[in-house]
Amino acid sequence: MFGPAQVNETFYFKRTGNDVQINEEYFKEGAGLPLDKLRTEALFLTFCSSYNGIVAEMIKDFISEKIYIERRRLPAFMDDGSRAVTDSLIESGHKPVVLDWLRSAGLTYTDISLEPVEIAEGLTIKKVTLYRHIFDGDKVSGQAIMDLDADESDGTKKWYAYIGKLYNLFQHGGVFIADEIDSNFHSSLLNKLIRLFQHSGVNKEGAQLLFTSHDTSLMDPGCMRRDQFYFTEKSTQEETILYSLADLKGIRNNADFARQYLAGVYGALPQLGNYLTIPDPLLHSQSILYP
Repeated sequence: MFGPAQVNETFYFKRTGNDVQINEEYFKEGAGLPLDKLRTEALFLTFCSSYNGIVAEMIKDFISEKIYIERRRLPAFMDDGSRAVTDSLIESGHKPVVLDWLRSAGLTYTDISLEPVEIAEGLTIKKVTLYRHIFDGDKVSGQAIMDLDADESDGTKKWYAYIGKLYNLFQHGGVFIADEIDSNFHSSLLNKLIRLFQHSGVNKEGAQLLFTSHDTSLMDPGCMRRDQFYFTEKSTQEETILYSLADLKGIRNNADFARQYLAGVYGALPQLGNYLTIPDPLLHSQSILYP
């Protein structure tokens, strides 16, 4: 674990198997514990908190309460709780907040409603209905009623699920972790989302965003600093190597990161072959090559 030590980072403890090295200057509660009682499958933080470790309990609470991990999109009846956070905003009188967040992503609705729907005995979900104007020229001629699950795109569903988490993070702090965050999102929306995390007036509690992406348009020095970019590259032994753009020498802070990356300056590019080799079942030992 890492924590502040004057102006630098230092470890609180390091564990290899049941061998635990403790930094007694900054993690005193970890020293003097009966390590012979530490089970191999038990977390050391849990072990410390069972002995009334205040710092360990604070870290555990932060991990369980303030780290949001995006799950792969599930059907509404299998929702992992992502959408429920946004639903709760609406139910607690914060419907205008949800409508504003939708509008900020170019999704203009006039109203939202929630309705409990029983899809099986003892299994109830919240049906999200969205309302928008229908126009005849410049005049409103009617109202469209949209079922979030049945009528809207995956990108709209994903943004709706994000709203509650992001609102809580910006109000209370924490970490948002998303794998392949660019999935179903336009580059301009992602750029806006990143800038929200960088904006101290919006992100009042210093929440952090940790994500993976294949979208090179995000590699904009006006949006993210060099030290915020990390690359993964496979070695010849199929091991994954992780390194920061800040570790590379001779790269200017205002360089065209995307262009240099695609030119191979930073490494971490996939090694692609020139042809796809497809075995021909009739010729057995021969193949058909497609350029």
